[in-house]
Amino acid sequence: MKYRKLSGYKYQIMEDMVVQTDITPSIDLRFEFIELSSAGKLLIKKGYAWDGVTSFPRTPKILLRGSLVHDALYQLMRLGGLDYKKDRIFADKILQRIIIEDGVSEEKAKCIYEAVRLVGEIYAKQTTEPEVVIYEFP
Repeated sequence: MKYRKLSGYKYQIMEDMVVQTDITPSIDLRFEFIELSSAGKLLIKKGYAWDGVTSFPRTPKILLRGSLVHDALYQLMRLGGLDYKKDRIFADKILQRIIIEDGVSEEKAKCIYEAVRLVGEIYAKQTTEPEVVIYEFP
């Protein structure tokens, strides 16, 4: 029997989502639930789980799409597919652009952008810890 423990995830996308980004890796990145083409096309696949706005107990609907894209891009950084030192600023700007498109005022979006710039680095750094641990019994 194999299983996994989930912690920290609040939302799961129920259909594929495609977003054009300004992040263009030298090669196509393909992971189980996230793909980013060298042309900057981000595919977030059905079943992807994310925690919304990390510091909010419940993410307002107006921030959900932006938090989804931002979390996927940060996960690509943690997995080593993107360079957080170079690509994080683009991911943060994409978050700002999307939440403005979804109805957040430019002033509030700028505040959110600045907050992410201040504290986001710890969530973007590549880690050697696996994101999902698979257990087996017996």
